[in-house]
Amino acid sequence: MIELEMDFTFDNLSADIRIWHCKTNKFRNITAIFDTGARISVIDTDSFKNLGYKLSDARDVYVSTASHHGLAVKRTVIHDLMLGDCELGPVVFDVLNLPIRSCQMLLGLNVIKEFKTVLDFDNKLIQMTPRYNSEKIPLDKFYYNYSRFGESLLNSEINLLNNIRNK
Repeated sequence: MIELEMDFTFDNLSADIRIWHCKTNKFRNITAIFDTGARISVIDTDSFKNLGYKLSDARDVYVSTASHHGLAVKRTVIHDLMLGDCELGPVVFDVLNLPIRSCQMLLGLNVIKEFKTVLDFDNKLIQMTPRYNSEKIPLDKFYYNYSRFGESLLNSEINLLNNIRNK
């Protein structure tokens, strides 16, 4: 089980996690807001560039946010992420300028849904138990649409597609 110290930085549920830094080939600490309203995890553009990733390697996509519909963003893969001592491997992220300037990352459902998560407010802990085997997917075997921590369809979208097919 992973235990992360709960914080309310930026007046939201957040925790310190670790993200792969391409320039140094090491993990770096970063504060992430846990955002169950974000289908895909998000990283701020400046943070993304400072980690050594290139926007030219990202795909163009359109997303809806709480304040925008059809917002053009870049979608890419961060090479590795760690929650506590659990190394996740590649994770899909949207790259955009976050409105909270000091916030660098939103951890979205593409990651959160892969864990049984308990919020222990008494002890100020986020407890996460993986719902998958702990084997990390290598970057060269990672696929945007089908890999764990990718942009897989949510159950509501799968049901919608099945209803359309059955008509």
